[in-house]
Amino acid sequence: MKVLPCIVKNHGVYLALLICTAGFGGLSPTHADQQALVLKNGGQPVRVAIYSGDGAYFRSIKAATRMFLWMGAEPLRITPQEIIDGKLKSFDILYMTGGWAVPYIRDLKNGGTANIRKFIQQGGAYIGTCAGAFFAADFIFWEGKRYEYPLDLFSGSARGPIVEIAPWPGLKLCRINLNQTPHAITKGEPGSMMSLYYGAPWFDVPPGFNGDILAYYDINNRPAMLAYEFGLGRVFLTGVHTEFEEGSDRDNVLWDNDMNDPESEWPLMLNTVRWLIGHGSSN
Repeated sequence: MKVLPCIVKNHGVYLALLICTAGFGGLSPTHADQQALVLKNGGQPVRVAIYSGDGAYFRSIKAATRMFLWMGAEPLRITPQEIIDGKLKSFDILYMTGGWAVPYIRDLKNGGTANIRKFIQQGGAYIGTCAGAFFAADFIFWEGKRYEYPLDLFSGSARGPIVEIAPWPGLKLCRINLNQTPHAITKGEPGSMMSLYYGAPWFDVPPGFNGDILAYYDINNRPAMLAYEFGLGRVFLTGVHTEFEEGSDRDNVLWDNDMNDPESEWPLMLNTVRWLIGHGSSN
């Protein structure tokens, strides 16, 4: 297992996270951090497996790591082979990054995909961002062509790119509008926010979908975020990149610093983590 910087496993992890988080620019502990550090019963940090196989976008890995550290969680990189070997059982959440989903399918086919499904069915949680959201769908449409995907965490389809926002391979800040129906994830959040679009899908939700559409793309009113239960576990899918803090270096990446995002999606993602591990009902 590859341990990310400033993470100390086993004894002293609580103190280590406080020290390390305080040491990052713009990451001094806040009231939200203190709440997040006791997400799990017993006061232990939530353990997040960040997928780091071929196709995973390195900037997404870096930004997500900073985001989870800000929460007080314990992010660790996990490889396809480690998922195949059953290492997910020691985590609370699997975070599938943005990037390219085709290598995910290739590298996880020998038992990895089945282990992900089993992990969630038995009470684990899944966050799929952009490519990670494509990966979760039963099938996808990419530039009008249909592809069957094997993970089947979402019985509908994921469709992209959204050319009205940015034709592939373009990227752009876009507006999403949050569903005003009460939900633990969106509680206390503004009615709309800007977020980074980079070849992301919208979700074609099937009839009888037993979950919640949390947000819609402003430009086409198509679903942009979903949250639902899967077996004993929970799933959150987002087309937009909520891990990046555009215009700030606190996400540990520089490529988005020339963009001007007036708000942060990290508090929404903190709500998401709390909901995923069972701290909060749907409303």
